[in-house]
Amino acid sequence: MIIPQIGENLTKSGKLPIPKSCPACGKETKIVQDKEAKMLYCKNSECPAKHIKQFALFVSRDALNIEGLSEMSLEKFIGCGFIHDFPDLFFLAKYREEIISMEGFGKKSFEKLMENIEKAKDTTLARLLYGLGNRRNRGKQCKAGIRSVSGRSGTAYPGGQGKSSFH
Repeated sequence: MIIPQIGENLTKSGKLPIPKSCPACGKETKIVQDKEAKMLYCKNSECPAKHIKQFALFVSRDALNIEGLSEMSLEKFIGCGFIHDFPDLFFLAKYREEIISMEGFGKKSFEKLMENIEKAKDTTLARLLYGLGNRRNRGKQCKAGIRSVSGRSGTAYPGGQGKSSFH
């Protein structure tokens, strides 16, 4: 997890203390130099904020594109024990009554979410790889990797036209 960017130093001191521990889990942090900037990361692989961000990437527009699954919804579903791993997203229907009774959800929004989850089952390998998340594995790199492995233009499997299915 990247700890959020600091937009402005309100202390006007010119220096801001670097947190030694993650605000989400309390574990140790580290600074990593990327090409453009230094970033502060939580070192805890089990950090709950990292977990939510991983799911948010998986359902994002560039990955499986599951509309209706915001970080707040993911947080609620994870907190209720509905989601532990990525495949659990495709079995949320069994929690229909619990989800409909949650604040911000109703029958209509639940049904729309189920439609969007159903659509997400038919996706490209590049989108799936992107959603599984490696910061450096962006869409174009995923597609290029698939082409190099398959020898075809974006087709991951013979006759599959680059599609993966979760049915």
